[in-house]
Amino acid sequence: MSSVGAKGLTKAPTLVRACLNISDSVITLDYFSISDVCGSFTQHNVFGSENGVTFTLLDSQNNFSATTFQFKLPNANPTWSFYFETRYMCNGLDTAMSNIIKLDIKPPPENDIDSVSIDLVTQKAIIGWTKSTANDTKGYRIFTQSNGINSPIGDTSSLLYVAKNQTVKSVIKYTLAAFDSCDLFSSISTRHSPIVLSTTLDTCTKSASLTWTRYEGWATENQKIYISSNGGPYVSKAINANDLSHSYAGINFGDSVCFYVRAENIQGVKKTSSSNVPCVKLLQPVIPAVTYLSNVSVASKTSLEIEAFVDNQGVADSLVLYRVGGTPVRVGSSTLLQGAQFYSWADNAVNPESGSSTYFIRTFAPCLGGTSSSLNVNSIFLKIDDESLFWNQYNNWSGSVLEYEVHAYNGSTWNIIATTNDINYTNTDTTMQCFYIQAVENQNSYGFNRQSKSNTVCAKRTPKFFIPNTLNPLSKNNRLLVIGNSIDPDNSQMVVFNRWGEQIFVTKNIQEGWSVGATNTFIPLGVYFYEIAIMDLNGNKHRLSGSVRVIR
Repeated sequence: MSSVGAKGLTKAPTLVRACLNISDSVITLDYFSISDVCGSFTQHNVFGSENGVTFTLLDSQNNFSATTFQFKLPNANPTWSFYFETRYMCNGLDTAMSNIIKLDIKPPPENDIDSVSIDLVTQKAIIGWTKSTANDTKGYRIFTQSNGINSPIGDTSSLLYVAKNQTVKSVIKYTLAAFDSCDLFSSISTRHSPIVLSTTLDTCTKSASLTWTRYEGWATENQKIYISSNGGPYVSKAINANDLSHSYAGINFGDSVCFYVRAENIQGVKKTSSSNVPCVKLLQPVIPAVTYLSNVSVASKTSLEIEAFVDNQGVADSLVLYRVGGTPVRVGSSTLLQGAQFYSWADNAVNPESGSSTYFIRTFAPCLGGTSSSLNVNSIFLKIDDESLFWNQYNNWSGSVLEYEVHAYNGSTWNIIATTNDINYTNTDTTMQCFYIQAVENQNSYGFNRQSKSNTVCAKRTPKFFIPNTLNPLSKNNRLLVIGNSIDPDNSQMVVFNRWGEQIFVTKNIQEGWSVGATNTFIPLGVYFYEIAIMDLNGNKHRLSGSVRVIR
């Protein structure tokens, strides 16, 4: 007896819980370990009953060190009860019976969220709640809810959860469920949404407009706005509990101001929730680094071309061109882009042949008005008196004027006949008929240079005309032209006929004339006739007619 008694157990283990997996009818039994002081253990027999009266052997567990055991039931009836019969006691004959335990089918009660708040530093949502009243509560699962669907975002055994991957900038709804050791979940709680605050800055009024969403989950009974300027401590300002907007004025240039809203519910245990923290910064206005009227040039008898160069790194958003003359006249405008850009306009409301026109540009910014202006720049107006040319100085180029080019027309081509730094020139070549001046800028400080062209003037001399009588398509002498002085090219005309009197060519551009060159339409050899009407610069009409022979 003594040898047998040295090998037995003293008691059966205490069963703690029985959990059922509905999907496969598998039972998980948890129990406390026991001591085998006699070394007599052979197995635990598991008995079960669906009615709590009649128990039958279901399975056996022979692992003494285990504290959990799984086996399959014949059905998933939730009324099952279980106990262990442990073999053998120290006498090697007797068995010990454990306590009877029923299936755990009761989930924890619903556990509501206390509040959802936004951490002022991390801007992450923090969800908090009180401990579940169920003793067997194992943990809590947090969900986000959208369109009525609860999507899990994490589990925790604490009473606080930080939504690590969710920086709140829009409304997010959170719910909660408690679960026990059998992974039975409570019903999902009512949803809670934190306050989401948005802020817009009005640079004109130097104020911030705040709008926010109402806390969802409990009623807001007190509400405050907290304000921090330039990194200083937050100062609170009480507002109406029903307010969802506020205007904050008095922001100075350079100020950075941050805000958050805090709501309170004081029914029972006091609850609070803070919003996210948006910030605004009222930038000191930055005027364009460069506001340069880079060129004013004559484009035609009735038009000037104006170009500007602006390097804009600030808040200016528009550029306006003005013509000076008593009260400045607005000529045109452009949307001002960021960075260094060229802008151009045409002024068709001027007469470049009657005088010089002066311009400047100005940049504008919202609420600030004009932020920068260029210097005044004028076009070049050229006059002629007999053979003397006079013009005004081109002013306010950044690179200054390198030289003035004197361009002249000899009845056939334009050529540069002189360069000068003066603003006058006397012509000595009477074969030259018309003139214009072109100012050339030195390389300026912005890395480029420009040329400004004047109006065109013509000398009023006694007309002299020369018309060739022979043309050769294979030589340079392949164009029927009127060469001479005092020709008004804009009021003259040339007509060419073949030997049968058929008109084959007509032009009002007698400076271009009639070309029989090899690259043009083939012109047969022979004699051709012309009639040319010329208006000279003195206003007199001349009619020329004759013949020209095309040879090879």
